[in-house]
Amino acid sequence: MSLFSVGRAECTYVVPRDHPTPDDARRRLDAQFRDLVPCSCARAVGALAPEHDPSIWLIERLDVELAVFDGIAGDRLAELWSAEVARAVARAVRRGEGVVRFADRAAFVAQFVADVAAGRECGRWYYAPFTSLRSLPAAGRIREAMVREPARSFAIFAALVRLERAGDVITGLGDRGADEVWEAAFPLAACEPWPRLLELLASLWEGAQDVTTTRGALRVAAALLRQDAGATPAAIRAHVDALRVLAMVEWEMVEAILSGDVAAALRGIPADSLAAAAPVRLLMAIAASRPEVVTCAASTVRAAPTAADALTGSAFAGYAMLLPILAEIEPPLDRAAREAVLARCAASASVVFDPLMDIVRSDDAEPRRARSPRLAQRVLAAFAARIPGFARSSAAHLRENFLDGPGALRCEGDRVQVLLPRVPLAMLLRMMGMHGKTFTLPWLPERTITLLLPEEV
Repeated sequence: MSLFSVGRAECTYVVPRDHPTPDDARRRLDAQFRDLVPCSCARAVGALAPEHDPSIWLIERLDVELAVFDGIAGDRLAELWSAEVARAVARAVRRGEGVVRFADRAAFVAQFVADVAAGRECGRWYYAPFTSLRSLPAAGRIREAMVREPARSFAIFAALVRLERAGDVITGLGDRGADEVWEAAFPLAACEPWPRLLELLASLWEGAQDVTTTRGALRVAAALLRQDAGATPAAIRAHVDALRVLAMVEWEMVEAILSGDVAAALRGIPADSLAAAAPVRLLMAIAASRPEVVTCAASTVRAAPTAADALTGSAFAGYAMLLPILAEIEPPLDRAAREAVLARCAASASVVFDPLMDIVRSDDAEPRRARSPRLAQRVLAAFAARIPGFARSSAAHLRENFLDGPGALRCEGDRVQVLLPRVPLAMLLRMMGMHGKTFTLPWLPERTITLLLPEEV
């Protein structure tokens, strides 16, 4: 049965002047329309379309006239009413005025988010189904439209690629939205190693900026779909994550992957991070039969930086402000615990791939268990307590106003400069003395870290 929906119905009834109970007639007919006509219309209108046709038709307005006689009621009246509606639909489709068609639901949502990204969705009557999103900013409308039906998220993303609008939408998502779309459209799942897919993704790597970020990963996925590789969402996710690991780790770990040394290969990965451990195992499976594929992929994603590349983009640079608080926790946290706490503070597993991790990691001799999730709450509460008037702020409020946003790291010898993101309440960070704040960390005593607000860079 086809799905038939009426956005708004206005019924005007004409009765004889001497009708004894016109209000009763109106109430009876309204009830007929409300209770019986929609299902009957679905059958009548569905007969107009080919079987199993997933297309969506939106019609701005239908005018229907129907004569009702005494004695016609119930299912018979619904059938007559629905037949007239079906004829009106057929006429509207033939004329083509005030009618819009989309190939399927995913294509409809894709067109909507593409128009939101371009700032031209306003005034288009056929976007009425998205009215509930109007109160959100553009990035929020894009995100919610793409993830509120997770089963369709990948199809929506693929439709954007076909429309050649994926790049604009990825840019318009924002960092947090990109994380949510990545998780919805490309969920973690078991996947067989596919050397050819790793080769193809590596060849597309240089065309995507900041590919270690989630938005960069989405751009690589879009480039792959443009190549029509026929890969599943799970395969794309697994192999993109594998390349992100290669870009993140030291070359010694790449050699361990090639040699099949499981313990050494996983040594550079957080103990509790399945998001990073699974891609390492996938790389080792590929290396077992095609070591040259892993070698070439690692060489591509780990190209030597030029002087212009000394500035490394970071989607989580703002969380460097939490590092001194992490360093104050007693007893001291091991590397896995620091990474786990920071990931929970950011509410994103993608932090494990971010360049910020270079100043969170160290070589711990004795690994310990990662701490409770409550540690992240303590760290954020301690950060909030240092901001005048924000001691009781929620984690989401702190992220939105002080922590989230794209920044960068500049590493020069034993000095690291963290360029903090542009955030709504940067003035309060300046008042706290965050600009120019310099510190060292117990696990990296030889490196000096300096925080810089973007206006002063």
